[in-house]
Amino acid sequence: MVTGFAFAQSYVTVAGDNVCLRTCASESCKWTGRNAPHFDTGDKLTYYGQSGNYYRVGWNGGTYYLPKKYGRLRGRYENTDVYSGNYNGRRSVIIAGDNVCLRTRPNENSKLVGPGYYHLDTGEVVSYYGSVGNYYKIGVNGGVYYIPKKYGRLR
Repeated sequence: MVTGFAFAQSYVTVAGDNVCLRTCASESCKWTGRNAPHFDTGDKLTYYGQSGNYYRVGWNGGTYYLPKKYGRLRGRYENTDVYSGNYNGRRSVIIAGDNVCLRTRPNENSKLVGPGYYHLDTGEVVSYYGSVGNYYKIGVNGGVYYIPKKYGRLR
């Protein structure tokens, strides 16, 4: 965890086809039968936490478990300014790359943010405050930072 950033409503993207959920964090709890849902690559499940080698996920009002080898955690940190796209008429930036580092100034030599270098991943949405050269000026968790335009899409 990076100090100064809060956890968000994260999600797990399924990374495999015909993947079954578990009713507990064990292979022996594989959900089978006619009513057992199957998920394919790209499907999203709400992330509630982890238990050993499993993600605890939400689906259809229930809590289930997905083996980590079949999922990719996304949206790990909350952007308290904007997470759903457009907030109070402001524009936003959708992150278009994984491990996009935040910078304190709009240049490649500026300081990276956070002790382990806080980063954003594909699909996360942040506040847009303007452009400076080849950088977007963005808002994340009450702070103002910069990312290269090649790693974001304005909307």
